[in-house]
Amino acid sequence: MVFSYQYEQMNFLSYYWAFRFAFPQLHNDYIVRMEELQRQRLMEVLANKESFGVYHPYPISLPALYEAVYPYV
Repeated sequence: MVFSYQYEQMNFLSYYWAFRFAFPQLHNDYIVRMEELQRQRLMEVLANKESFGVYHPYPISLPALYEAVYPYV
């Protein structure tokens, strides 16, 4: 899930990297540690929880995906 979060944050991070280029002396510790913090939090939240991998063709049919996973969630 961390990689999914990273993908979703790519646009935001591109702005942060541009900011760091313009102001190399400035940084945000939270953003720098974002992946580590997300991994820790996900490990806490998902500990001892049953999970399932969902593999599907592309393009995906959302109604078909819903029907397939509904019995498990």
